[in-house]
Amino acid sequence: MSRGDHPSSRGDRAGRRALRALVGLSVLSLALRLAGLGSRVFHWDEGRVGYWILRYHETGQFHYRPIIHGPFVQHADALLFHVVPVTDFWARFPVAVVTAALPLSAWLLRRHLDDREIVALGLLLTVQPLLLYYSRFMRSDMLVGAFAFAAFALLVRAADTRRLGPAVAASAALALGFASKENAILYVACFGGAAAVCYDHRLVRAATGGGEPGATARVRADFAAVRDWLDRRSGALPAVIWLGGALAALAGTFLAVTVLMYAPRPEIWGALSGVGNLLDVLDAALVET
Repeated sequence: MSRGDHPSSRGDRAGRRALRALVGLSVLSLALRLAGLGSRVFHWDEGRVGYWILRYHETGQFHYRPIIHGPFVQHADALLFHVVPVTDFWARFPVAVVTAALPLSAWLLRRHLDDREIVALGLLLTVQPLLLYYSRFMRSDMLVGAFAFAAFALLVRAADTRRLGPAVAASAALALGFASKENAILYVACFGGAAAVCYDHRLVRAATGGGEPGATARVRADFAAVRDWLDRRSGALPAVIWLGGALAALAGTFLAVTVLMYAPRPEIWGALSGVGNLLDVLDAALVET
């Protein structure tokens, strides 16, 4: 393949053996995270968040408190404690499970990585010491990183396949990242910066490479390619209507997950009983937070 070929025109480089290896690494990742998970006494930061989780579990009342960061782990633990004992092991269980699935996200990059590269990435996500150590804490630092990395991989897959589904899934994953910890915004900034650097490299190569069109011609060609893709995807619909629907699906998914995570309890359960109740819940979830 020439360097100018876009990934969407290529086939996936990795095979099923790599996928089976990633599944095996995820099982190993889970075993490493669960082994002796409850043997260490709670860290003071775990205890601080754990206090509010227990209050939520006992009373059914939840209100977002920025000082203990995002509500994802609070909801996960409060629900989990209805079916399992309230122990240090089970409090840390959701973080361990989410991060144990990280090696599987490498499969989303299969258009860019071959079998060995994908397995190497999966192995890194399994045994990297810092990832492994903090995946055994009941805190949100690893959760936001895991969801943000999954969102990144899904966006890459969406760009590779030119499909909307992975982009919608990325929107949901990013919303879960924001529901884990507020510094998810830094991951978004990193995504934007990396995208800008990559496109700048594309323009520099077009301007200086032999046989390549100039930078201006490259920008025009890229815009034309986007228009052609929109025309193909929209079918009988006007492209602007299809694009509006796609953007609405992305934004709607993000907002739906955000409201579900940040809305106060038990108020959320009565949100659909009246317009006023719905507006109050939306205000609490999207504005007051």
